[in-house]
Amino acid sequence: MKIKTKAYHLMFLQNSDFEYFVLLCKIMIFAFFVIITSDLSAQTNEEYKKTADEAYQNGDYYTAGVFYKMLLDKDSNNLEIAR
Repeated sequence: MKIKTKAYHLMFLQNSDFEYFVLLCKIMIFAFFVIITSDLSAQTNEEYKKTADEAYQNGDYYTAGVFYKMLLDKDSNNLEIAR
């Protein structure tokens, strides 16, 4: 009696089954990278405000204005930013 391994099974999959398996692997890898990168690029309102305040205090009014504008675009009801 032979014990078949998973690699052995993959070698003998039908062509359509193998294509389905490859597609499923691609989808899982794509979903993994989307989840990982979405956390990395997210910046909180507090971080935007801190960066804008630091830029303003350093005399870089253009950068401060850009970050304050980003904050207002994200949350236009925040009166602390609008002042």
